[in-house]
Amino acid sequence: MGSPWRDVPEGYGSWRAVYGLFRRWQRAGVWAAIMTGLQADADAAGLITWEVSVDSTIARAHQHAAGARTRPQDLKELPGGVVDEPEDHALGRSRGGLTTKIHLSCEQGQKVMSLLVTAGQRGDSPQFQPVLEKIRMPRIGPGHPRRRPARVRADKAYGSRANRAYLRRRGISCTIPVVLLHGFPEFWYAWRHQIPALADAGDRVVTPDLPGYNTSDKPPRVRDYQPRLLAQEVADLITALGAGSATVAGHDWGGGLAWLLAMHHPSGSSGWWSSTRPIRFRKGRPSPGQLRGSWYILAFQAPWLPERLLAARDFRGLRRALGRQPTRPGAFTTQDIDRYVAAAAQPGCPGCRHQLLPGRCARQPLARRRPWVGWRSRP
Repeated sequence: MGSPWRDVPEGYGSWRAVYGLFRRWQRAGVWAAIMTGLQADADAAGLITWEVSVDSTIARAHQHAAGARTRPQDLKELPGGVVDEPEDHALGRSRGGLTTKIHLSCEQGQKVMSLLVTAGQRGDSPQFQPVLEKIRMPRIGPGHPRRRPARVRADKAYGSRANRAYLRRRGISCTIPVVLLHGFPEFWYAWRHQIPALADAGDRVVTPDLPGYNTSDKPPRVRDYQPRLLAQEVADLITALGAGSATVAGHDWGGGLAWLLAMHHPSGSSGWWSSTRPIRFRKGRPSPGQLRGSWYILAFQAPWLPERLLAARDFRGLRRALGRQPTRPGAFTTQDIDRYVAAAAQPGCPGCRHQLLPGRCARQPLARRRPWVGWRSRP
């Protein structure tokens, strides 16, 4: 963001004097020295995480800047400073007219590590390597400047083979978030065994409590749990993580949500896995065995009876289902079952009512609702 020089507050003096000081410092490299000093101090204090995100944004250029590219001889003041001016002055034409694109790398504490400007129509992927090459963090005291981040996070716009080969050559890990979606009657704890394994492999793992479960939001209306709406919220979560895409895995009803995300938001899922197979389920629907196995979906259509039965006698029905019905006997310990019961008995969720609502709106249309909160992340 910027403002015209003429809008400088009067308390700073004449805008011409302020501009003159700015340009003198720019030509002398003062601004670059200040930035380098701040980065070195932050690194020495342990405030730099060295897990870098790379992205870009486009800025509109004023119409008066058009002459800098087409008539450089008419410039009243030639560009200068410690950084060479691009031949095209980083001006190009894109959908918004004259634009400049800013490519930058930023560590997870939101500190800028490097910056590169190009014409607005330039692609993102070709600038990936130049942006990382510009990272140079001086050390306070002896030692060479640090130039190699430990890990790079970027969306799939930067996922070309050349960029991946470049990261492997420099020994830099590349991370795409992994989003794990649970089913019924579960919550994030269902992925307790997978979270440390994926985190140890270098993945960024996110396991949200889906709406109506555990400590997440629990809207009272059935239409607030429509499947396409939930898929939109997962897509919003991926955006909130600062990633353009993520690897998504789902189990049970979370698997159906993963299918919907891939169908309606394909750009948000770079890869996905689901234990639910809707095509196979559709083919097997007339089968008596399939109907017997899916009896609970029909039972959940009742307005109040299922939740009361599950919550009766200190959730005896839920405890029995977790203790006797898993494919592998003993999969749930007594402590695990207690945690699932505690999640089902959260305030605002009497008798698991909200956990059953997703099963009652399988054919509802799309509606809008604010995203849930309380998702967990382990870097």
